Formats: sequence, C-alpha cells, structure tokens
Amino acid sequence: LYDMVQRVMMPVMVKKTDTAKGTYTAFSRTFSFVITLLLPLTVFLIIFSKPVVLILLGKRWLDAVLILQIFFLNLPMRTGASLGDTLMRVHGFIRLNLIRKVQNSIIICVLIYIGFKWDGIIGISWSIFASTFISYVMMMFIIKNRIFKDDWKKLIFRPYYNGILL
Repeated sequence: LYDMVQRVMMPVMVKKTDTAKGTYTAFSRTFSFVITLLLPLTVFLIIFSKPVVLILLGKRWLDAVLILQIFFLNLPMRTGASLGDTLMRVHGFIRLNLIRKVQNSIIICVLIYIGFKWDGIIGISWSIFASTFISYVMMMFIIKNRIFKDDWKKLIFRPYYNGILL
C-alpha cells in the first residue's frame, strides 16, 4: 500500500512543484483521501480480526488477534508518513529524510527491545505502533517547519475528521 501511494503520487507532485500551492493541494487532497479510506478500513479490520483469524488460521492462533489489531492501528499513520516521504523527496529534502529514517530505525530498535522486555511479542507490537506514531509526528514537524509553514495545521486534523465522518 505504501509503495503504491508513493509510486502514484511522486509524478503528480513533481508536476505540481511549479507553485507551492499546487504541491500543497496535491498533497493535502491525497493525504485526506488516503486517510478517509484507511480510517474506516482500519476500524473494520480491528473489529473483525478475530473472525478472520478463526477462519484463516483456526483456534490455535487466537492469541494473534491482539497483535494483528495493534498492527492495523498503524495503517493510517504509516501511509501518511510514506506520503510525507514522497513530499520531502519532491521538495529536495532527501538528506533530511534520510536522517529522519536513520533516527526512526534507532527508535524502532530501542522500542522493540523495551517492548520485548516489558511484554514479549505484544510489547513488541505496541513498540512498533509507538515508533510509527513517532515517525508520523516527526514527518509532520518537518512538513510544518520546512515545507508548508502556513497551511500545515489543516493537515493535522482535517484528514482524520473526514475519515471519521465517512
């Protein structure tokens, strides 16, 4: 899903780089559209994780339901961060994006270790969720400080609000 979003949006955003408003419009509409689709899907997948596990894997895998639900929580934020990666590349912040990814890799490793010590595989699942949240917040700060200094506030809540309304 993340690759598909990047492959489609990269050429679209490159064509719109002639004006800052064009890039903002392409990014915000795509971001809003993706979140609007993913929020209801995420809720659906979380609610129906148990029946899916029972049908596909059987009763012996019921312990995996919580882990699967935690991973589904990542969908909107991970896709949003992926779309932000594309935006950063379009605006030439490749080095900054690389630094962010290295920092996120270190954060993931530390959180996975803490999560494993805290609660085994479920702790690792929550650690991955936390690292996804941190990555998403880091991406939003970069967008706020480097790319869309004035219009960034609309990117924080509006896409999620649209997703909830659907």
